[in-house]
Amino acid sequence: MILERNVNKDSKLLLKPLGYLYFILLGSVFVFVCKISKDIYENGNIEWTYVYFMGKLIPAVIIGALIGGITSLVLYRIYKNKEQKASRPFFKWISIILNKIAKLFFVFNKGFNGKLSYRIMHASSLILILMAWYIPFLAYYPGILAYDSPVQFGMIFDGYMIDHHPIAHTLVLRLFTNAGIKYFGSANTGVAIYTLVQMIILALAFSYAIGMMRRMNVAPAVIVISLLFAMFYPFNWYMAVSMTKDTFFTAFFLIAVTNLIYILYEDDNKYALKSTDAGYGIFLYLGMLFRNNFIYAFAGYLIVLAVIFLTNKKRAILWRRIALISLVVFIAGGITLSILFRMTNAEQGDRRESLSMPIQQFARTMLYHGGVGIYPEDDGTMREKDKALINDFLLDGAYGRYDADFADPVKSHTNTYVARYRTADFIKSYTGLFEEYTGDFVNAFLALDAGYLYPNDITHAHIFDFEGIHNKGYVQTYWLESELSARGLYKNTKWQKMYITLEEWADNNTYLGYGIFKYLFVPGVFIWAYLFLAGVILIRRDYGKLAIIALILLYMMTLLLGPVVSLRYVYPLMGTFPIIAAITLKKKNKGRISERA
Repeated sequence: MILERNVNKDSKLLLKPLGYLYFILLGSVFVFVCKISKDIYENGNIEWTYVYFMGKLIPAVIIGALIGGITSLVLYRIYKNKEQKASRPFFKWISIILNKIAKLFFVFNKGFNGKLSYRIMHASSLILILMAWYIPFLAYYPGILAYDSPVQFGMIFDGYMIDHHPIAHTLVLRLFTNAGIKYFGSANTGVAIYTLVQMIILALAFSYAIGMMRRMNVAPAVIVISLLFAMFYPFNWYMAVSMTKDTFFTAFFLIAVTNLIYILYEDDNKYALKSTDAGYGIFLYLGMLFRNNFIYAFAGYLIVLAVIFLTNKKRAILWRRIALISLVVFIAGGITLSILFRMTNAEQGDRRESLSMPIQQFARTMLYHGGVGIYPEDDGTMREKDKALINDFLLDGAYGRYDADFADPVKSHTNTYVARYRTADFIKSYTGLFEEYTGDFVNAFLALDAGYLYPNDITHAHIFDFEGIHNKGYVQTYWLESELSARGLYKNTKWQKMYITLEEWADNNTYLGYGIFKYLFVPGVFIWAYLFLAGVILIRRDYGKLAIIALILLYMMTLLLGPVVSLRYVYPLMGTFPIIAAITLKKKNKGRISERA
């Protein structure tokens, strides 16, 4: 590759100016986005004047360049020392302790057979994770029936199906519910078994990734930290027992990505398929079945793979193999979704979910420029034909329900017929309004997605406060008890004190009071964390692994176009980041993937 030809022959690292440029740009964008997100978070609106824009951009570039430059300097020092095998005593005592713990509980001795060591690590990790997660299972027995559960149980008991929620997940839920009724005379028992199986599948995903870390000779201390994270990260507890498709998707996503990383780690430039190829393909396929928006990220990912394959001559066979597996999986997933749709006689769900961002942008622009008299800032400058289209699209003045943080209040009163069958008019109005009121469109985007972009945003933790309902914060544990109890579903905690403790943590968003440690929990950290990881991969010249980051960021882009900042949406990237980072940064002990990939 071009970048590699410019690298000093004595160094395995990226040419310094390129590494510094990436982190300076990343630092500048990070500071700029945080500054404007902070303004819209605090003031509710931004007047996009030239003075305002430059007043934010110039300091952001200066501060971002400083942050990025220092970050690059530190990274190059660290990795240069590694190349020279220089001793680095920092936190050495922590590493020694963790290594001893790892050797005490797991198999890290060179004398053991590699496969045996890997399998013992996998099995012991699974047992320890399940032991830790059994606590929330007892507390929330039979599980947390929040999010989409009431709607899905409505489909199950009333005998209809809508593909707005993944059909595969609804069918799995129906299987366990009906089994509980048939064999135990209780839907509640069926749900409890479902929760236990879901918990085991997620634990298997984490333990599989941890076992693969052993297989890749990741440092014992790093493996122990990853295991402790899997066992005790609070969101793992809540999501493991929450009845939502996102938990299944997280498990499948983690296994698929882990296998892809190992394929690149092995760097086997041959056509022969291996078990990791099968694992990669099968779990990508399952991910398509359990998360509707993943299809769009997957389609973009195929384009990335095509570009890599066409431009990478040295490892053409490896990338052709990966690209072909991915393409076959994408086609198979699309066919399976179509078959499930027909087999279940499902109705097509309203596509308004994919229109969340335009809905917010139309509503906000109408309030500021439509002459509707709701906001004092309304200047009434919008063209009549655009107002007419918006009034057809957002029924009964639904723009008056506009909530900057949450698209559902307006979205639930949307006539998607306008977007589907008057597409030309819709696009013409959208592009025209975007050109004329660019600032309002940008403000709508920033306000809705501040939780994903700004680490100090806390609106994500209070999305449902307007309803005055407890347990509907960032960690949702709220049951629609009147609806669910009528279907034989009810709370039946087996550990009341723990239930109360966990409910208080969830309801009060306790993590926001953890000082610097809150950044382990807030969603606004993780898009930047993955971009930082991409920079480290660049510096180390592991270019092939950027395909993994591309898939992750493409999924994140679908979230940015979604209706709300929600834990369950970002959890597949949040709950897996430490493990993905640890194994992504692991280089093969002999040879360098980056030289060939």
